[in-house]
Amino acid sequence: MTPNRRHFFSTSGAAIAGATLAACGGASAETARPTTYVLVHGSWHASWCFEPLRHWLEAAGHPVIARDLPGRGLSAKFPLAYSVFPRSAAFATEVSQVASIVLKDCVDTVSAIIENAVAQGSGPVVLVGHSSGGITIQAVAEALGPTKVKRLVYLAAWLTPNGKSVIDLLGSPEEAGNLAAPLIVADPAVIGALRIDPNSTDTAYAANARAAFYADVPAASIAAVFNLLTPDDPVQPYAAVSAVTAERWGSIPRTMIKCLRDRAILPAMIDKMVADADAFTPSNKTQVLAMDTSHSPFLSQPKALADMLLMLGSL
Repeated sequence: MTPNRRHFFSTSGAAIAGATLAACGGASAETARPTTYVLVHGSWHASWCFEPLRHWLEAAGHPVIARDLPGRGLSAKFPLAYSVFPRSAAFATEVSQVASIVLKDCVDTVSAIIENAVAQGSGPVVLVGHSSGGITIQAVAEALGPTKVKRLVYLAAWLTPNGKSVIDLLGSPEEAGNLAAPLIVADPAVIGALRIDPNSTDTAYAANARAAFYADVPAASIAAVFNLLTPDDPVQPYAAVSAVTAERWGSIPRTMIKCLRDRAILPAMIDKMVADADAFTPSNKTQVLAMDTSHSPFLSQPKALADMLLMLGSL
């Protein structure tokens, strides 16, 4: 099997082949100019997760901006019970210090990044959201419109139907077999967050976490990754109802990168969300590409993912 076939497949091979040829030398002067990529991480992660991907995009000559969302990364807030071993009952009941963070906080953060980049002459950006980052990029695209966002890329991400929230989707039959849900160790309605335990000493729990997010990530990286995860992710963005219009969000070209071995947002769920989005904007349908990876290709196949994003940036 050739490297390209091993790494990714396109549901519209002819279009991708043409775009790849353009990126390799047939592109116009307009598309050959550097594209700015803005990367938005998902739950429990922060901007660190994109470092391997950033390397390849920047090596190709393109600016990359990845920042921590509020309450994540260096601004993360940890429950006091997280430092207690063995785990006490308080870990399941202590109210999260990130419970007050709402979707608008995330949208304002990313919007400011894009506004600043465009003001400095970047041109419209390619906005990439991984997993729950899809919630944020969707609202950002509606707020900023096509003059500042060139393309939306949902990377194994929630593409929430208009008028619904991610919470509305979590019980869908298409999410049967989701391995992320069993990782939640506290009632989100009580603590105001989705809480996991990255430092769990339970080997079965750790194995399930790896299977959910990092099944094909090299074993040598796993310990570092789990030490960088934070336990609490604000729950309010998951409850936020999507409110987009065909004129703004719906007029921006969008791509869904479906991870075929994903056990966090399952391929069947991706297909359903894409179908709903396409019904909402039938004149601007979602381009669907696929990678033969689990949920985190920025860690398992960063170069293959970068090649795909570079191709999309050239369109």
